Amino acid sequence: METSKRRREKVYREGDWFGVPLPDGRYAPGLVAREGRDVVFLGYFFGPATTELPTLDRLRELTANDTVLVGRLGDLGLEAGELPILMHAENWNPADWPMPMFGHVDVVDANQGLGRTFDESEISPLTTETPISVDRAKSLFPSYLHGDVALAIRLSRILDGL
Repeated sequence: METSKRRREKVYREGDWFGVPLPDGRYAPGLVAREGRDVVFLGYFFGPATTELPTLDRLRELTANDTVLVGRLGDLGLEAGELPILMHAENWNPADWPMPMFGHVDVVDANQGLGRTFDESEISPLTTETPISVDRAKSLFPSYLHGDVALAIRLSRILDGL
C-alpha cells in the first residue's frame, strides 16, 4: 500500500489578487506574493476598505509601498472561495513584493525583541531569528500565522485606524 501524499492542485498562484471580506461587510484587496509548497502563503494587504470588491483598475494601481499589512496566511479561505480571486497581476515580478523581516516580542520576556525571516519557497519554516529592540520588533509586521478570519479582523482594525 502506497502512503505517499499527492499534492493538491491549488486554485491560486503567486501574483493573484483577491478580495478580503471584512467583518462589517466591506472588502480590502490582498495579493498572493509567495506561494508556499504547502498550505501557507505570503500576502500583501491594502486599504482603503470599500463596500464592493476592489476594482481591477484599483488593483493595477497598488504597489508594495501601499501595503498596510504583510503576513503569512493559511490558504483555506482562498481554496474555499471565501477570499475571491479577482485577477492575476500583469507582468508579475516577485522581486517587487519582497519577503520582509517580521517582528516578534517574546511572550516570556517582554524586553526581548526578535526579527524573524522565513523561507521564501515554503513561507512557513523560520530560517533566522535575530535579536532586535522591542520598539523595532513592534514596528515590523507580526510574525504569526494568520487564519483568514483573524486576518479579516486585524485588517479591519488597521484600516479603521487609518
